[in-house]
Amino acid sequence: MRVGRRDTPQAAGSVRTAASTLGWVLLVTGGLASAVLLVLREVTVLHTWNLFLIVAATFIPLLWIPALVACLGMVLVLRARWRALGAVVLVATMAVFAWPLLPGQERSHTPLTVGPPLTVLSLNLQFGLADVEELSELVTSEVDVLALQEFTPAFEEELVRTLRGVTQQRPQLDRLQNDLVAYMRERGASWETIGAGLGVARQSAWEKFRHVEGS
Repeated sequence: MRVGRRDTPQAAGSVRTAASTLGWVLLVTGGLASAVLLVLREVTVLHTWNLFLIVAATFIPLLWIPALVACLGMVLVLRARWRALGAVVLVATMAVFAWPLLPGQERSHTPLTVGPPLTVLSLNLQFGLADVEELSELVTSEVDVLALQEFTPAFEEELVRTLRGVTQQRPQLDRLQNDLVAYMRERGASWETIGAGLGVARQSAWEKFRHVEGS
């Protein structure tokens, strides 16, 4: 009997030590993963640095998983009297991430006014890794709206260089070139920069594309 009483505190201590160790592993791992995903979500320009960050950014929608893992680890690390507080934090974190998943309000069934049909071409540029020549081949006269995702300044420069002279053989790319110049002007690019990209003088670029400002 006395041996049993001596082993019981030791066994309980071993369980607490194992739980604390597991808690620290979960807390550190989940906390670091959450921090990385939060930074990638808020500072999107980091996605363009290298392929590893592009792959890591694809896990941003799963941010709730490492956050909950970190909260669970905190519950295991805290002392008994503080674990109730940790459990509250865990439940609150689950509620925050679950809130966007709840069904929204019912939408109005009022019929929408339908205008003329439009052909929309949406392309993911993979943060500048897409083939510019393939893009120019996809833009045809049938495309009314062109939407580009993961557009980077480097891809913008490459696209300007590719469009130089191509529009002479493919007039339908004039609109793409006009849209690109308008986008660059909105971002503060000078006519000198635009002209250099197109291989023309600043004055020539202004005379050709001045109509896109304010359009």
